[in-house]
Amino acid sequence: MAHKGLAKVAIHPAAIEPIPLHGHWREGYALATHTLDTDEDDPDPWHARTQRTPVGELLYRLKYKGERGAAEPLADALVAFIRRWDPSIDVLVPVSPTRDRALQPVWVLGAMVAEAMRWDYADEALAKAVDAAQIKNLTRAKDKREALRDAFIAHPTRVRGRRVLLLDDLYRSGASLNAAADALVRDGGAEEVCTLAVTMARTRR
Repeated sequence: MAHKGLAKVAIHPAAIEPIPLHGHWREGYALATHTLDTDEDDPDPWHARTQRTPVGELLYRLKYKGERGAAEPLADALVAFIRRWDPSIDVLVPVSPTRDRALQPVWVLGAMVAEAMRWDYADEALAKAVDAAQIKNLTRAKDKREALRDAFIAHPTRVRGRRVLLLDDLYRSGASLNAAADALVRDGGAEEVCTLAVTMARTRR
C-alpha cells in the first residue's frame, strides 16, 4: 500500500531529465537533479525544508522517512530509463551504503531494478574499506579523491568478466563512485562498468 501523500510526488516522464555523468566508467547518468533551482546553493539536499524535484522528493522519503511506497515509482523510473538507454549489462551492483539503516535505498531499488531487467543482483560484490563518515567531512574534491583511492573492496566471484551497472542514490563529486568503479575493475575483474544515480546534487562537493 502506498504511503499517504506519495501520489503528490509520483514521477511523470517529463520529470526525468537524464544528466550524463563522466568518470572512470564507460557511460553513466543521473535521472534528475536532487533539488530545485531555488535551492541551488543548499549545502544539505536532505534537509527537511529543501525544495526537491519529484525524483529527489521520492528519494528523500525513501531514505529518511522510511516510506517503502516511494521505492516503486523510483524503480519504475529507473527501469524505464534503462530500457531506453540499453547499456548491455550482466549484473547490478549497488554502492555500499555509508551508514546502517533499517531500509537502504540502493539495496531496495537495486533489487527491484535487477528483477525487472532480469539481471543478476550482487549487493555483496562491493564493500567499504574506509570509514565513510571521515570522508564525508572532507570538503575539497582533491582530498576526497585521495581518501577514497582504496576505499572499496570488490569481490570477483560475482563480477569477474562481466558488465556491471553500479547504482547509487545521490551523486555529488563523483569521488566515491569513481573509487567504487575502479575497485570493480581492479579487484573484481569486471569487464566494464556503467553507472546510474537516482539524483545529482546541484552543489557538487
